[in-house]
Amino acid sequence: MRHHRLTLCLILLLQCAWLCVGTIHTTYAQQRAKYVFYFIGDGMGPLQREVGEQYLKGITNDPDATLLMNQLPVQGYIHTRSANNEVTDSAAAGTALACGHKTNNGAIGLLPDLKTSIPTIAELAHQFGLKVGILSTVTLDHATPACFYAHQANRSEYFPIAEQLAKSKFEYFAGGGLAGLKNDQQNNLDLATTNGFIITQTLGALAEQKPGMRVIALNDSPNAQRSPLPYDLERNEKDITLAEFVSHAVRLLDNDKGFFMMVEGGKIDWAGHGNAIGTMAREVTALDDAVKVAMKFYNDHPDDTLIIVTADHETGGMQKIGKPNAAYLAGFNQSYDQFKSKLKQLVKDKATYEQAIQMATEHFRLDPFTDEHNQVMKITWTALLSGEPIKHNHGKNNQFTENCLKLAAHKAGYKFTTHGHSKADVPISAIGVGATWFKETQDNTSVPKHLYQLITGMPMSVLDPPPSPTPTATTTDEAQTD
Repeated sequence: MRHHRLTLCLILLLQCAWLCVGTIHTTYAQQRAKYVFYFIGDGMGPLQREVGEQYLKGITNDPDATLLMNQLPVQGYIHTRSANNEVTDSAAAGTALACGHKTNNGAIGLLPDLKTSIPTIAELAHQFGLKVGILSTVTLDHATPACFYAHQANRSEYFPIAEQLAKSKFEYFAGGGLAGLKNDQQNNLDLATTNGFIITQTLGALAEQKPGMRVIALNDSPNAQRSPLPYDLERNEKDITLAEFVSHAVRLLDNDKGFFMMVEGGKIDWAGHGNAIGTMAREVTALDDAVKVAMKFYNDHPDDTLIIVTADHETGGMQKIGKPNAAYLAGFNQSYDQFKSKLKQLVKDKATYEQAIQMATEHFRLDPFTDEHNQVMKITWTALLSGEPIKHNHGKNNQFTENCLKLAAHKAGYKFTTHGHSKADVPISAIGVGATWFKETQDNTSVPKHLYQLITGMPMSVLDPPPSPTPTATTTDEAQTD
């Protein structure tokens, strides 16, 4: 009798289990994301978003102005460590966000053995029938965009990474050019043309392309084939914005089966490495402008669209030290690179300290220096004239520039604690089909797994990685710097 009751209980449990499985699969089938926008702000931690929002308040003179990404109804956080380090680089973080697996810093689309390739969410979406676009403000063979189409043991091997782009079956690449453009035997853009891509380098030429065409859309500048997009603060009227590239992506990729696009604001990270708060703030708002394009599409297709905005890691180890100064941030109208260019010319001309400090205070709109500040700045200017490099490794600046940037950040109400990455959790925001799956604090590897389920209606079946060694806590300056 007891045995009979036990058997009956097991049968009931199995029936419940099957009912639960059926419910789960029904849920997946009902929650299908036909159009996916996957935004990644490289280096964009919570304070990077806050600084971007303060900049927006300043330039609009509206104390209630808010970044669209911060208004999305679902807000959560993701962990960022890599397989071999608590402080990730963009390659390992990009692999986690694209493939759903941890890998070692420096590796792209491979398990930690550096041999086993892992399919990316973009590749899987393409196999499922969606058209795919990869967009970035940095070069398209840089770590984050590469993680969605390439598999390479070393992120710095730009030529073979760019070759994989050229051979890709994806429909749209846009933004920066290729750092690994060519070697003595091959030009990868020529290879891409042979593979069926059309290369455009003006907004007009991009506008002429029709849905169904496969396009690599570059910026309208002389060095566009090798260069990232300019910082948004130094953009001229011919430069194509990230938002414009996204707008044309929607036009070219839209079809009955849907699309997947990854859009990276890559130079948020670069400005973070330089500790350039004004330049960084503008890069955040430029990414938010691209999110607005996606939101416009979402408003027309709310039942089929998913928008995600997240980051691969935090750059700069930012801390808040006072009340944010929105008006001060809004006054930045030249980029960090433009300051360095002016500084280089002053050093070449052997300019006086007075000339140098006038340029610096005008660029950063700093308050008049105290006697103590002047004493320190004179020493650092003398060092520059004596041959100190304008820029050191790991994003570090010469001490003259470093002091100016530090004062500027403090005046804005913040400070940087490193020129590298930190191990901080980063925000994730979402709206649309399945958005609630991203509301909890979770590992970055969860994001592409959720996306696969939402796109296909099935759980993601991927390789189980071998056990990873316990990650070490490397200091942020020693970690990969982009």
